[in-house]
Amino acid sequence: MARELNVIQPPSSGGSDACVYMWACAICDENETCQKDKEGHSRWLVAKRMERIEYKVLIMSNKGGVGKSTCTTNLAVSLALKGWHVGICDMDIHGPNIPKMVGAEGQKLKISSSGGIIPFQAYNLKIASMSFLLQ
Repeated sequence: MARELNVIQPPSSGGSDACVYMWACAICDENETCQKDKEGHSRWLVAKRMERIEYKVLIMSNKGGVGKSTCTTNLAVSLALKGWHVGICDMDIHGPNIPKMVGAEGQKLKISSSGGIIPFQAYNLKIASMSFLLQ
């Protein structure tokens, strides 16, 4: 049974509550005085950036220790070796192991001037991990 997703529409042009900047509110020069819908802008910005990613694979389980990180890393490296552009977003806050598996342990999160995350790169992979925030 298919579920309908809430599609986030781009901000309407000319609307007073719509922001069209392609960067996060936190780094915007107008952040202090802005009266626009910041939550709506954040959702739109994420949706806009995610639409550039053609295929998304989610590997998850509510049980720990079942091999989610191992499966993710092996699948990602295999696809990268075949020439695919692959990114991993490791959202495990209790035990982010993917950085250990790819030699990125101890890295810190880097933010671009446009407010985006600059991922760590290894094995032709781009990696963003919660462990980069926990340093």
